[in-house]
Amino acid sequence: MAGPSAMAMKIEILAEDIIKPSSPTPHHLRNFQFSLLDQLVPSIYTPLLLFYPGPTCTNLDHPPKSNPSSRSLQLKTSLSKLLVPFYPFAGRINGNASIECNDDGVPFLEVRIKCSLLDLLKKPEAGTMRTFLPVQVESKESSTIPLLIQVSFFSCGGMAIGICASHKITDASTLSTFIHGWANKSSVSDKTPVAPEFVISSLFPPCDSLTTLAIELIPENDCVTRRYVFGASSIATLKNKAEKDDTVQPTRVEAVSALLWKCATAAASKKRPSVMTQIVNMRKRFIPALAEHSVGNFSGYFLVENNNGNEMELHSLVGKLKRGMKEFCGDYVMRLQGKEGSETLKESFKESGKMFIRDDIELYNFSSWCGFRLYDADFGWGKPAWASIASWPYKNVVVLMDTKEGDGIEAWVNLKEEEMLVLERDPMLLAFACPNPIVLSS
Repeated sequence: MAGPSAMAMKIEILAEDIIKPSSPTPHHLRNFQFSLLDQLVPSIYTPLLLFYPGPTCTNLDHPPKSNPSSRSLQLKTSLSKLLVPFYPFAGRINGNASIECNDDGVPFLEVRIKCSLLDLLKKPEAGTMRTFLPVQVESKESSTIPLLIQVSFFSCGGMAIGICASHKITDASTLSTFIHGWANKSSVSDKTPVAPEFVISSLFPPCDSLTTLAIELIPENDCVTRRYVFGASSIATLKNKAEKDDTVQPTRVEAVSALLWKCATAAASKKRPSVMTQIVNMRKRFIPALAEHSVGNFSGYFLVENNNGNEMELHSLVGKLKRGMKEFCGDYVMRLQGKEGSETLKESFKESGKMFIRDDIELYNFSSWCGFRLYDADFGWGKPAWASIASWPYKNVVVLMDTKEGDGIEAWVNLKEEEMLVLERDPMLLAFACPNPIVLSS
């Protein structure tokens, strides 16, 4: 049985605040320049939801500080402290060039949800998850406000922290860095502070005129989001199936991505080339590697194409992904680190822009959030029971996330509704993935 819908839930606004840095941003840091990569990404929000059970949700042990008012104060106080080193997040975006670090602050919304977290997470609906975000992913506010937060308190004592961070300064790695920094500030345990580094704009300086290069995503009304969970044993079987005698066994991300690409292409039922873009975190690909906590967009991508219509063998797709990653981490990254790095970036985004507007191909965009340890985000009352995103109004987008155990994958798949109806019945997909299983049970 599905969990309660957004329409069925009663929502009460408790407070609306603006959280400012605990100390003012120095004058010499008041203008944060975007990097070229920041300028090229679309102006949308990157969402994240973290759900924490309360004492009455499950039989888990919880620390004494579990009432909403104390948790809220703890979150606000720690956020205010965190915004000192993460000062751009408290500013306001100035066009496609910079952030004015004026300490205007982070909008912080508190709401009461009159339902049980346990009921919600029995069969969580992707559309319902949008209720727990401060704004929608496609909101125009992403062009002005870098960060918004909503804390939702459930009748059982559980809570959700919903974050919308502008893609103009945030990729998945930066979002993870921010979350861990905030949790460390909030937690009573003695943890090493997260120290952000703002170096990307020095590597890829901004450009004055990018009107023809920056990617713009157009929301579509007929898109639906579905969640598929691949357990560790299913992934092991899938990896064996996707492996060929003369190839190295695929990673779990490669195996799941190849399967979803194959099944989504089949669901489209169109005899035309299928193209996949894979987002790659470039921090550890550079030589020397950039710091894990480098803030901003430092993600690239590679394209792989299949011209055989629906005839897509799993091992063949894995091979394409492996070759694409090898070329990306070799020649492409080397060119990015050379004198013509910015020109290389511009050229690749120019080519991808052409792909986005072509109507003779099926283009699928894959992003992996695996390995970012989102389930370690302990603010002082335990680790989250679930880390998730929400539905997106953009077609052919797939986001992969770790399961709580760390060895499985949750896939959030966005397709046109008519194609999703076909995908949901695909026997090959259902042989390896469980559609929207229970997250939290009593």
